[in-house]
Amino acid sequence: MRIERKLLVRDGENLREVLLVGTVTVGRSPSCEISAADPRLSRAHAAFDVLGDEVVVRDLESRNGTRVNGVRMTEARLVAGDTVEVGPFVMELVETATAPVVVSIDSPTGASAATVLLPPGAPRGFEPPSAAPPVPPASPGPAPMPFGSSAPAGSDDAADAQTRRMPRPPMPAAPAVPVPPPLVPAAAVTAPAPTPAPRPPTPAASRLEPSTAIAMTTPAVVSP
Repeated sequence: MRIERKLLVRDGENLREVLLVGTVTVGRSPSCEISAADPRLSRAHAAFDVLGDEVVVRDLESRNGTRVNGVRMTEARLVAGDTVEVGPFVMELVETATAPVVVSIDSPTGASAATVLLPPGAPRGFEPPSAAPPVPPASPGPAPMPFGSSAPAGSDDAADAQTRRMPRPPMPAAPAVPVPPPLVPAAAVTAPAPTPAPRPPTPAASRLEPSTAIAMTTPAVVSP
């Protein structure tokens, strides 16, 4: 819901509406939004400021002053129904609530495809941009068959089921790769121990009788 604030400006028998947006000035100068060549007006007499949700009227150091509800004031916050007297003008603050305009955009098929909210004060004959046609939903694929069930003969599902039942060919075995013998470090290789040559047999010592041995060691005595 939007609230519009306006001033109902009466100048003698004349009545007009002025929309309050930003700052609206009143005075004798032609640059003012509300102006008249009246000697009771100063060149820049008063100003209405819209501050958020509030409307403030300020007297711009005029010669004849500004009256709010019959009381001369230099600044005042206004509410709906307050009257402000500035020179020949009698102005009343009016607030009106406006709702956005709802416009339905029809699709080529005749169904309502979108709704557009137009801002208040949209010009007559305003046409909102047309909505893009709706995209049809994608067709679902065939439902998966439970395991072990069979499809009717002659159907595509039967051919797919037959294809799924065909056994897969065995995978060829990988060729055997010869494994080389382990390498033995050179330090670990030992030469065979040499075979000792046979010793010649030692002749047995002749065993002599004691008497013979003595005879051999004692020289013979020859008498004269």
